[in-house]
Amino acid sequence: DAQADLEEAASLVAQLPAARAIVQYTAGLLSWSTGALDLAMEAHTQAVGSADLSGDRETEAYAHLALAAVHTARGAFADARQHLARAKVLGVNAHAQALWTLRAAALDVRQGQADLTVAERLGSLGQTFETGGRHREAAWAWLHAAEANVSAGQSDAAELALSRSVDARYALQAGAALVPELRALPGVQA
Repeated sequence: DAQADLEEAASLVAQLPAARAIVQYTAGLLSWSTGALDLAMEAHTQAVGSADLSGDRETEAYAHLALAAVHTARGAFADARQHLARAKVLGVNAHAQALWTLRAAALDVRQGQADLTVAERLGSLGQTFETGGRHREAAWAWLHAAEANVSAGQSDAAELALSRSVDARYALQAGAALVPELRALPGVQA
């Protein structure tokens, strides 16, 4: 049980304070996956603070990206942009930079700025993630590409992007990682 494992890890943080940010970040991901957005925001905000204190720039960047996703899902676009700006400054590795691109494009789509350029950027990102063996992130990118195409009135391209997300889901051998992203995509749900 993921929650039990997380509680056990949290109890060990006192012995290893540097792990606090990672445990908080993981708690945020678990909350995000169950749709508990308030808890996800709280845990990710705590992870940002703990990571900043411990100098863990990588966990801080990922927590900012997670907060951007939650704020985007809630329609708090200015807050999402602030977290994206901080994550971009941290720019710790190529994976975090690619996730930044995904979250920034997803925000554009949710703000009604979807056009074929955004959809193509998300599709290209999906291919990049697939090539790198990151099927979860590829599925996310393809889902957001589908949303962008729906918003741009491109139903055939949206269907193709959804098909690609299903392919990535099968490569993952599970669909749970897609659920939080799907909740935030009204066009794909319709």
